[in-house]
Amino acid sequence: MRIAIIGSGIAGLTASHLLHKQGHEVHLYEAQEQLGLSAHSVDFNFLENDSSLSVCGDVPSRMFNSSLWPNVVELYRSLELDIAQVNAKQSYRRGDDVSALLFQLPFEWSTEIMKTANSSLLALSGSLGIRRKSKEQSFNGGLTNAPISDRRFIFLAEINRLRKQGLNDLKNLDPKMTFQEYLDQHNFSAKFRETFLYPALSSTVCTCSHEAISCYPAVILLEAMQHISGSQRLCRVVKGARLIAERLSENVTVKLATPVKRIAASPQSAKLTADGIVIDYDHVVIATQANQAAGLCLGLAATDSATLNGFSYEDVDVVIHTDEKFMPPAKKEWSMFNFVASDQHHESMCTVWMNQFHDDWQDTGMTQPIFQTIRPIHEVEPDKLIRHIKLQRPLVNHRSWSLWQQLRTIHQQQDRRIWFCGSYAMPGIPLLESAVRSAIEISNLISDT
Repeated sequence: MRIAIIGSGIAGLTASHLLHKQGHEVHLYEAQEQLGLSAHSVDFNFLENDSSLSVCGDVPSRMFNSSLWPNVVELYRSLELDIAQVNAKQSYRRGDDVSALLFQLPFEWSTEIMKTANSSLLALSGSLGIRRKSKEQSFNGGLTNAPISDRRFIFLAEINRLRKQGLNDLKNLDPKMTFQEYLDQHNFSAKFRETFLYPALSSTVCTCSHEAISCYPAVILLEAMQHISGSQRLCRVVKGARLIAERLSENVTVKLATPVKRIAASPQSAKLTADGIVIDYDHVVIATQANQAAGLCLGLAATDSATLNGFSYEDVDVVIHTDEKFMPPAKKEWSMFNFVASDQHHESMCTVWMNQFHDDWQDTGMTQPIFQTIRPIHEVEPDKLIRHIKLQRPLVNHRSWSLWQQLRTIHQQQDRRIWFCGSYAMPGIPLLESAVRSAIEISNLISDT
């Protein structure tokens, strides 16, 4: 069969790769001049000892572990990509004057740390004034004056309690209960949420606002936390998104800078219009955002249109810069991931130290610290700004369950010729994993027709 894929993010590239492997002729259409997965990768050129050197960095930083991203890991292994572990040390600060470091910890909260934190909370409670009857008062009042090591134990104890409570509740939890409702029900403190939990989730896992985190179905985040707060190490692909995109698009006819204008389907084929030419395909997979997909299709059924337009999105700002005020004031406190929670705006940001994330940069002699800040809560100095990128993230809320089911029903229709693929299209956190799962499902459905 001859199949067109529209969009070259991870979903479109994976669908192209899988359908080609199944023996189909695949044409991949991309409106931009480069493949979408690596479109925001940045080349950094610098002088070192009178030599001109260049390194490339991924934007956003793409990390994964084998527990929460199993299909992504399997895909990367099939492509024979080299995988490297990420040094995932973190720092946490709070307030609009962010000079004070609250605590540091590794990203992987291992079982041993959890046991230590759980038992240490009892010993700490007396000195910090923490009482069972008033968790909110004790955590909010005792945190500021506590030593850094004690603050770390306090938050680790709460995250351990959340993991254990969540594991117990997952089977019987109302899928429409929000994360905020769940945290309220079990009396998790505001300081824990806004200083530690929400920053970690909103800036690196879900890349969305605190408000959006609050509206997530609790069952999705609690399930994810069983994987991200265990002993699994974070990893990245050596040479990054450009190599991934290159491997996935091998042997596929790639049409860059070729925006698709419209698609019209019949029971026998799908007609695609691009560059003023109408081309017949057996199937068309639209791997763009859901709201863009709806606008491409002529004669789209009302139910299809309503489903696609039902998915909502949130803007995510990412800035690449050299502004060290985004980092802890003492360089010895710099971590791979540096979180800051704002008291004024009830939001948070995360600054990734790109030199540490791409540790192979050291082999080139790169010495200039480069930072990537996700959802910045204050401005970068103009002369230190390298690039400002605006992304969009699909939001997940109580409506998502019905939208996912409706989309699956659409794909089960007889004589289906147009398919919708993307990170928004699968239950869970809209990450690379959900995008790859969507591509796998669509590829199998097409091959079974």
